[in-house]
Amino acid sequence: MAAVLFDKYFVLNTLGTGGTGRVLLAEHIYLGVKRAIKVIDKGNIMKESFYSEATILKTLRHSGIPVIYDIEEDESSYYIIEEYIEGESMVSYFNHNTCDEDRILDLAIQICSILEYVHKSIVHLDIKPQNLLIAMRKDDNNKGTCRDSHGSEVYLVDFGSSMRIEDGYRKYRMGTYIYSSPEQKNGYDTDIRSDIYSFGMILEYMYTQCNVQIGRFMRNVIDRCVFEDKDMRFSSIRPVYNCLMQRRTSISNQIGLSQDVLKIYVAGTRAGIGVTHFSLMLSNWLCSHGVDAAYVEKNCSGDGRAIYKGEGRKCPVVANMGDVICEDMDYAVEIHDVGSVENIIKKQTERDTHNTHSGLIIVIAGGKIWEIEDTFTYIKDLQEVLEYNNTPMTIVFNFLDDKQYNDIRKHCDFVSYNMPYACNPYETVLCEEFMMNLINSYIPELLSGNKRGTIFGKNDSKKVFRFIR
Repeated sequence: MAAVLFDKYFVLNTLGTGGTGRVLLAEHIYLGVKRAIKVIDKGNIMKESFYSEATILKTLRHSGIPVIYDIEEDESSYYIIEEYIEGESMVSYFNHNTCDEDRILDLAIQICSILEYVHKSIVHLDIKPQNLLIAMRKDDNNKGTCRDSHGSEVYLVDFGSSMRIEDGYRKYRMGTYIYSSPEQKNGYDTDIRSDIYSFGMILEYMYTQCNVQIGRFMRNVIDRCVFEDKDMRFSSIRPVYNCLMQRRTSISNQIGLSQDVLKIYVAGTRAGIGVTHFSLMLSNWLCSHGVDAAYVEKNCSGDGRAIYKGEGRKCPVVANMGDVICEDMDYAVEIHDVGSVENIIKKQTERDTHNTHSGLIIVIAGGKIWEIEDTFTYIKDLQEVLEYNNTPMTIVFNFLDDKQYNDIRKHCDFVSYNMPYACNPYETVLCEEFMMNLINSYIPELLSGNKRGTIFGKNDSKKVFRFIR
């Protein structure tokens, strides 16, 4: 296709065609750089969308969004001159690349970063694998450089279906059916949660294409993204990003790496919310599943010791205040009952390397109408300080029935669980499914021992907790 457009763009070939027109690859005659040129006939009914894309792109400046350089027209067509991304669509990329979960998370985190920027002013409304390009990043000399350990970068393209948030929510049917949210398919009001639905479908697509099993934690994240009721979805992309970073941390061996003991810290949003009860229940449940676990009382209440002495002693207990009930500290997992969430926030804020918590943090939270404001405040504060070292955290609500919990979830921008009622922490039959979901979501290696090369059961040598990939 030998042609020169507007006396400066030498057309090399056609990159693709679609319902709104075609995309040409051209080289700027004077600058010697390649450009992507989108072309649409003036008679095309989608020309308004074409111009809308140009108007939106000119306001966006992000490394994951192509730059628009110019708009041209001639007798028959309109043209948008854009940055040329030397890469391939996600569809093509997965056709010839084998990816593990870490790679999937790397791509997903980059997409989240783009969406967080875009959602300041725009709803994309057509997020799909074909509109996500994966390319080597270029330096000033047009040479490939590594943005990260994988040396690639994700770009979001095709803003033809996008709308400005300032224009207000509006009914929109454009987009690709399989990745579109229910409200988009049915012509109802759309907002950034419509993009979050599409992103959840992208996550499902990546795991499926790479033949990587979706663990319970990521299943919870995806399910939260793709709720049919948009009020039940994450309200922004930031908590999704946090969940992905949390999962990436856990599989990057930052939980328990080179540690002899995995420490799980349990804290509550108020006194009497069930921290000690849950901690003993978790310790006993782990012991009943062949894991050497011990309850460690890291507060001065004495409640843990009192319950332990009166309820059957089915798991070892270690007191923090000098009264050591079990002196054998050779355990694979320690459940630390630290009392209030404020204790963790204080130690994290101090930035004391001896006091920072490097294991999993479980927050027992209240969800009653008189508690919820304080609960969300504590969780927000804790999320902020935990970003310092990417410590994973999960929320467990207590004293809620299913209806109350489902109402709370509509307002939660985090993955959470609802603890079943169990009057005796040593009777774990009623909490079996709950505990299994919780542990497998965050530390599945804990119950898969020999399969993952991890030692948790009793043996003659020192018991260790170590993730082996």
